[in-house]
Amino acid sequence: MKKLSQRTDVHRAGFTLLEMLVVIGITTLLSVVAIGYSKAGQNEVALTVETSKIAEVVLQAKELAINTYGTTANGSKACAFGVHFDANAQTYSLFAFITVGAHCPSLASTTVTTFVYSDPSMVQEYQPSSWNIPVTQGVQIDSTDFSDVLFYPPAPITLINPLNAVKFSSPSGASNINLSTIDDKNHSVISISPEGQVTF
Repeated sequence: MKKLSQRTDVHRAGFTLLEMLVVIGITTLLSVVAIGYSKAGQNEVALTVETSKIAEVVLQAKELAINTYGTTANGSKACAFGVHFDANAQTYSLFAFITVGAHCPSLASTTVTTFVYSDPSMVQEYQPSSWNIPVTQGVQIDSTDFSDVLFYPPAPITLINPLNAVKFSSPSGASNINLSTIDDKNHSVISISPEGQVTF
């Protein structure tokens, strides 16, 4: 019987130094591209989320005004609710407009129309978590057409405090909050109509 011969000359193939350098170079290039796109993608997602959050806070102020008369965190009676925007500090706050006396003043009262921040006791945080909310990292408030929006019940009536003004007034057109990613590549706008409709 003939014995089968066994192969002992097993060939072991490997990568050359040049091939290894090419593979490492391509891997590094792909990693850099992926990280760059990942950061841009994160900022874009953050912009979408932050736009929704700010719109939700504005809608919450409107809903609180519809469901009058609510109370603030410290138990004070609130006559109206609004949102304050500070583009310099990159924050926004949900605030309650506090009554002076037993009844809420009428809309025609200068107490309502005159900028309420002139009397700090009239503006209070609705809840501690809703005061000076910082904008998410990677996103910035570019600009706003106003510093405050106030919803005054029962309708509620939408009042806007234009930048550098001392009085609230009913807006004649849509008022905008402009947001962007920190690299200024993506933008979004939240619009508040004179009827209080919020679109983004």
